[in-house]
Amino acid sequence: MDPSAAEAERIVTIADAANWAGLSDQPPGAESGASTSPLSGLLAMLGYESSAPIRQIAIYSQDDWSRLLGNWTVNGAPPTPAQLAQAGLLGRACRICTGAELRMEEVRANAAAALTAAASQATSQTAAAQASVTFKLSATIDQNADGEAPKLSAEEISSAFQRY
Repeated sequence: MDPSAAEAERIVTIADAANWAGLSDQPPGAESGASTSPLSGLLAMLGYESSAPIRQIAIYSQDDWSRLLGNWTVNGAPPTPAQLAQAGLLGRACRICTGAELRMEEVRANAAAALTAAASQATSQTAAAQASVTFKLSATIDQNADGEAPKLSAEEISSAFQRY
């Protein structure tokens, strides 16, 4: 779904990104009487030339890009769902190729690393919390005892019961 590293190196202009996304620079068809291609209609709305650098599209956030596409027409008609998807890919490719947005596999890798770190931290905090929980002997066994005892884990209790 995202341009590979090799593809990203070749995407320098808006025309390159549009070509990667499959957004046509040819009018839809002579029989329809169309005179403007989807790409040229989009570029006209934005005020860009196809030779402009991709950073000029990458500056738009995904939300801003979606709002801009809401104003886009192709020969006076709303774009087709396929054309909207291609234009969405054009914006995403520009953001990825300039480093303004991460590739999906990078997002997934970062999320997996964060989940692993959070789980590890939670496990160590739980173990430390269980090890530091104590109770006063005077409150449970003997009112004259001044000491404290550590709280046993469920495994330690089962083991002690088996030995008993």
